Amino acid sequence: MKATFFKRFRKVFVSGLIVLAGYIAWACAGGDLVDGEDSNFAPEAFADSAYTPFFYSQMFYYDINYDTEHNSRFNNINVQEWSNYLGDLANPTEVDFLINKASRGYIDSAMADLGNVYSISPPATYSLGIVGKGKNEKVKSFFRYLAYAKDCESFAVKENEYWDYEKKETDISTADARLYSAMHKAFTDSKDEFIRQRFWFQMVRYNFYFNVPAAVTLFEKYKDRFTKNSIYYRTMASAAGSLYKQKNYAKANYYYSLVFAESDKLKTVAHWSFHPQEEADWKQTLALCKNNEERITLWQMLGIFYKDEIRSLQEIYKLDPKSVKMDVLLTRFVNKNENEYSWLVDRTDSKEKIKAALPWLKEVADKGNTSNPFLWNTTVGYLYFLSENYNSAEAYYKKAGSQLPNTSLAASQLKLLTLLNKVGSLKGIKPADEDRLLHELQWLYRRSDDILVSKFRYAEAQRWIKKKLAKKYQLQNDPVKAECFVSTSRFYAVDNNIEKLKALLTKKNPTPFEEFCASMSEKKTEDLWAFQAIRDAYGDNIDVAIEKMRQAGGEAELVFAGNPFNARINDCHDCDHMATQKVKYSKLAFLQKVKEMKSNIASGTDVYNNAMLLGNAFYNISHYGNGRYFYESAVLGSGHYSPFTIDSILNAIEKNNPEFKMYDAQINAYNAYAKGAKSLDPPQIGAGFFMTPYNTSMWRPDAMM
Repeated sequence: MKATFFKRFRKVFVSGLIVLAGYIAWACAGGDLVDGEDSNFAPEAFADSAYTPFFYSQMFYYDINYDTEHNSRFNNINVQEWSNYLGDLANPTEVDFLINKASRGYIDSAMADLGNVYSISPPATYSLGIVGKGKNEKVKSFFRYLAYAKDCESFAVKENEYWDYEKKETDISTADARLYSAMHKAFTDSKDEFIRQRFWFQMVRYNFYFNVPAAVTLFEKYKDRFTKNSIYYRTMASAAGSLYKQKNYAKANYYYSLVFAESDKLKTVAHWSFHPQEEADWKQTLALCKNNEERITLWQMLGIFYKDEIRSLQEIYKLDPKSVKMDVLLTRFVNKNENEYSWLVDRTDSKEKIKAALPWLKEVADKGNTSNPFLWNTTVGYLYFLSENYNSAEAYYKKAGSQLPNTSLAASQLKLLTLLNKVGSLKGIKPADEDRLLHELQWLYRRSDDILVSKFRYAEAQRWIKKKLAKKYQLQNDPVKAECFVSTSRFYAVDNNIEKLKALLTKKNPTPFEEFCASMSEKKTEDLWAFQAIRDAYGDNIDVAIEKMRQAGGEAELVFAGNPFNARINDCHDCDHMATQKVKYSKLAFLQKVKEMKSNIASGTDVYNNAMLLGNAFYNISHYGNGRYFYESAVLGSGHYSPFTIDSILNAIEKNNPEFKMYDAQINAYNAYAKGAKSLDPPQIGAGFFMTPYNTSMWRPDAMM
């Protein structure tokens, strides 16, 4: 390890480093980031839940983002510990109220009423049963301590200072020096070790704020006399913070590692405060360790903090191959590199990291001397899969299968990774392959449970497998099955493709795999008929469009927001949509009305008005009209800000070999009917009436249907 190993991270933490006993500033705890959306490897299947915040995350801490429990972290534990101490003298509800909700003034009132005998009207505090038992020495000790603890909250509990980066340390002159003297006297006078330990905690914490050297001295004096419980490690945390203030980084980090190892509640804050500065102080910290387990914790924290998981894994493995503290580091390495590598983003650095780490990881997995061989074999198998070495991946997954933990998450995890490997290894897809994969594919795509709840990461696998199968089907010239897994615009440029997909979706006796493909298709039969009807309508093949739209199901009954036959001098779609409609037109009704008007023109009936209304209609179903809703559909999409954002493939649809351009067809149809009307123009209708692809601003007479 070089000194630069620590230096390169220093700037990142200089302004943000807050020692554990202080208050940690945090940014917004909300956000849209969700861990695991682009992952196939769930750390919950492998590692102890105590390390959950340290699973690899795009957030600050996994699952929680920022640690925001600094004022409430020990509320429940305090209630439990005091309830155990008081026994039948108080129930937990009373204890919770007094510790976490009652004011300092209320505590004073209760102390004044302890053990009093009343004749007529009892004091308000007698609603708490513990007050009536105030002659008991434990009750007296509890209230005496609680009064001092409430006073300490004035400097130890900080509210609404999350963004106050300029706040200063509390000035000792503002503190009531009598508070410390009173606590010290209570500590000295008490013979009850439970009470004494809690006063010890309050005094060490007090000194962290007001007399740093004294905090360390007081902790060291009594650290071997008290039980190593939750309050002990809270006290050690304050001592560690004091050491850090004195720039004794080696010992501060050593204490933080002890807190990290022994207190699950304090793991995040110990991790945040842990910060080796240089190679020299890191070696000094290691030298303070009394045994290998303490050294392992330090290497584990270093691997999490500085994100060099493999190096820490190797150091821990030398000390104890069976250490469970390796598990979280190994899952972090996998998640970090699968996230940057594989099918999402092909980053050379992750490829190289996997390539460099695999030989050692394989060696450890092959020795089989870790406490979690399932994790190691699954990891090696998955890294081989990411490297597209499917045969090796399969071999390690088989080994992992014989070591499977008795949890549904672990079983699902291995099943998922095995399926990914089977799909990745396919050279082509034969009927036998389809039969072999069908059951597992059905299992995967039936999943709809909340990933946040189940912790099983399957969404990325669902996406990847569809993409992989579609590509393989395309390569073997089976565009219909490819379309079922990944929909592309190009597919719909060929009418024969649409007919074949219709045939698959409506097949009376499909094979089980054909039935599965049909269920996977984004486009349903009605969508295909609707697309063909829209396409024919723009080609002015209205009779054919009507027959196809009749089979488009609900799509045919969707109603225009405005009257598509109306026009106004100045375009105002919102005005058209808000206007009273004497007749509301669905897509099918619109086509039927267009057919009626065409018949009128052909028979010479009211040619001018019918031609004008048809011109309006074909304009309005263009992108610029009030009825663009007509072409918005499952195939063509919706919400286009320009007609040219419609996929170019669909804007140049093959129809009986000649190129058919949907946008040009709109223009041609509009101009044809407008020309028919202009030949019968009343004198007031002027020139400049025709529509061009790049000029849709024209004078048009109002017409109402």
